[in-house]
Amino acid sequence: FIMAADSDETAAEADTRMEKRSNELVAIIGPAVFLNVVSGAMLWTARQAAVRQMFSSAVDMTVTLTRLGSMGALMEFLINPVVGKLSDVYGRRALIFWGNVSTTICRMLLFRNQGKKWPLYLEQLLTIPLVTSFFTIYRAAISDELDGPNYAKTQAKLGAAAGLGVIAGPLMSMFIMKKYTPAHCFLASSVMSTFSLIHLIRKFPETLPVERRKSSVNLSDVQPLSFMKLMDTSPTLKKMMMVIGLQTASEGRNVTDVLSIFLQNDLGWGFTAINSFVTVYGFALVLAGLNVKRMINMFGLRGFTTVSNMVNFTSMMLYSIGTDWSMALGGVFLAPGSRKRDAVESLIMKRGADAGLGGGFVSGAMMNWRSTVNVIGPTFFGALYAYGSARNFPGLPFLFAAASNLIAQVVFSTLTDDELGIEAIGAPQLPSDFPTTSRDVTHEFLSAALKAKVKGFRISPIGMGFVCDAFKCEIQYSNGAAAGPASVVLKMPKDITTNKDVTQAQQAAFFRLEAAWYRDLASKVPIASAGVHGVFTDTADPTRFLLVLHDLTASDETKGFPRWLMGSPPELMRSVVCDLARMHGKLANTATLDHVESPPAPPEFVLPVGSYVPPYLCFALSAYASSTVAEACGFSAETSSMDLFRSIVARDRDFLQWDYTSDGVIHRMPDGPCQFPDPRMLGDGGKAILRKACTVLGSRTVKTLLHGDGHPGNLVRNKTTGEITWFDFQGYSVGPPGLDLAQGLASGVEGCSKTVIEGIVRDYYSELCLHGPASLAVEYPFEHCWDDFLLGCILWYPAYVMAHTLGLPALRDDPDVELRLEGYRRTIPRYVALVGELGLMTEVLDRLETM
Repeated sequence: FIMAADSDETAAEADTRMEKRSNELVAIIGPAVFLNVVSGAMLWTARQAAVRQMFSSAVDMTVTLTRLGSMGALMEFLINPVVGKLSDVYGRRALIFWGNVSTTICRMLLFRNQGKKWPLYLEQLLTIPLVTSFFTIYRAAISDELDGPNYAKTQAKLGAAAGLGVIAGPLMSMFIMKKYTPAHCFLASSVMSTFSLIHLIRKFPETLPVERRKSSVNLSDVQPLSFMKLMDTSPTLKKMMMVIGLQTASEGRNVTDVLSIFLQNDLGWGFTAINSFVTVYGFALVLAGLNVKRMINMFGLRGFTTVSNMVNFTSMMLYSIGTDWSMALGGVFLAPGSRKRDAVESLIMKRGADAGLGGGFVSGAMMNWRSTVNVIGPTFFGALYAYGSARNFPGLPFLFAAASNLIAQVVFSTLTDDELGIEAIGAPQLPSDFPTTSRDVTHEFLSAALKAKVKGFRISPIGMGFVCDAFKCEIQYSNGAAAGPASVVLKMPKDITTNKDVTQAQQAAFFRLEAAWYRDLASKVPIASAGVHGVFTDTADPTRFLLVLHDLTASDETKGFPRWLMGSPPELMRSVVCDLARMHGKLANTATLDHVESPPAPPEFVLPVGSYVPPYLCFALSAYASSTVAEACGFSAETSSMDLFRSIVARDRDFLQWDYTSDGVIHRMPDGPCQFPDPRMLGDGGKAILRKACTVLGSRTVKTLLHGDGHPGNLVRNKTTGEITWFDFQGYSVGPPGLDLAQGLASGVEGCSKTVIEGIVRDYYSELCLHGPASLAVEYPFEHCWDDFLLGCILWYPAYVMAHTLGLPALRDDPDVELRLEGYRRTIPRYVALVGELGLMTEVLDRLETM
């Protein structure tokens, strides 16, 4: 009964759903792949036949065409990262048409300008990179909806469509060249590309919703060496990229021209025989595509890649022999391995997504890395052909191609299943139980959860919250440091004996929210959050749970803010709320909100229908219940946290020394104009205020996804880029945007004043409108945003009282009493003064009555 947290659908139902979506994507993308491949395959011999008269010899033509291929790859190298990143920002549909537009125009120019070299150069330099962008974008589109084996299997099905194109292209070429001139193949190619363009315009959907798009184009992501960023993400990704680079060396445009000329000049084959050979290769692609699913199911992703590499090695070795029978046998061996990159590319896409990189960026980075190989490949193999031909060994290029596949397999074999993120056949499953306290963590559990054998670990607390406790777990592996993460964060239920104000039922409710975040929402929302290694729950006992998270503090490149309450600079808080604004704007009133679980209101607190229900409402209400520490402080057991706090502050005023400034005058709590807690917030009157605030917030027409606890203590920031990554998603909800500002701005801004706070809120509102729908500024004016921030402050007010009450009774006996007192003196007086300056307990409560 122990399982990773998931939705209610069974594994079989999930597989069926994924298979259905895979088939839908193939039905949409497959015809375009077929038409684009037909458009190119019909030119494999026609191009040489059409331009032969422009060159003095076959070797001269080979060198020129291979150099043009390299130049085209260089253009592809420059353009690919731009296209991939742009699709992450503007969507897949906006970018996928460019390749067909360029092919249609350039090949029509080739047909209309026969005998001229400039259209040939233009076609090679423009069409190659833009057609490649079609493949980059559709792969990113698939990764938007599928991953892992499902991604690889879908790619294979599209490979079968490509194979049909490889079959049809030469057959059409043979027919056209018999009836007309080779140049007419350029006309037919242009027509095929036009059909593909029309199909894409009519059928291709947008797979990247606005709320999941990147906010802007980072110049570092679109420079030609952007694939280095992907490689630098981890040593594993670097090795996987090396594998697909070596696999690329022996395929596609790197060997096509050399192979065609080798068959013509050295084996004496005519165009009809060559086209027949290419057609057989097309059948091989179809068979390979149709059998990828079976091969992956049989061998797994690792075995599939190994088999593919070795049959490609054998095929190229046979080609190098250079006889009719060896070419035919080489084609037979090539058939099962023609989809050799699919498995590794699917793992790269998944690893890149886990690292927070956009699908378009990862797909573009892979294509650009392959373009780097393709820049060198055609010229290199052309030079090898010229060198080998001069020494009576024209098959030399294929010997090098075979070596590239063998080296690819050697590199791939150094990657463990743990590094690849796949389970070996017979790999141990997760244990039948999982720890819910730091004392219960074992080597066996960590080994199973991280899929790497753990030989030692050390656990230390890093966050003791009201609901959960977080621990840093530093790990040593039997297979060395590269076997898995150096550290993880374990988030577990709080020991109830240390906090009786939080019930087990409340713990389970908060965890259910956070588990749903990592299960359902994290990959769909435009905000970076901590990665997760595992989400575990006990279906029979929902109070038992565990999160195994990426350790965001493990890198020297990131900075956390654990002491944010002591005073955070306004600039930091501004960047924090503006990061939230981008998510708030993109998700405002979108369908994504329909999938967000709504927390139930506490049964003893009846709210009108349609009211906003804060996930942390239970904490606010706890301030009105009898305090668990009242008797220990010498007060009645029925004393609430609100009353207890007032009594302790009055009794210990000179020990606490909570001094605040109002209208230029220094006051010591509880004296002065700003009482804390304010009498209006006590008892049933205070609960009525909370109820009215929830009603007003629920009436807003603009709603979005709220973090719920959006302050600097729940994030880390990259020191170089400033990018923010969030954690602690146990209190998210759907509500009006401005509400999410209350927790951070009310309690943590250094040197705060109403003027400073209002300036930050205005900056937030500008960012919100920039990223939200066009109607947002009308439906949600700044006045609503400001009011919602203030109402959020009111909702948090009693929760702060409850939280501080827990620590006050034992403060004198705390061994770090001076440090704790300093913390209190730097936070509570500042908060109380700001409450007064904002008029929270005066003007705002008066206005609330009329809202």
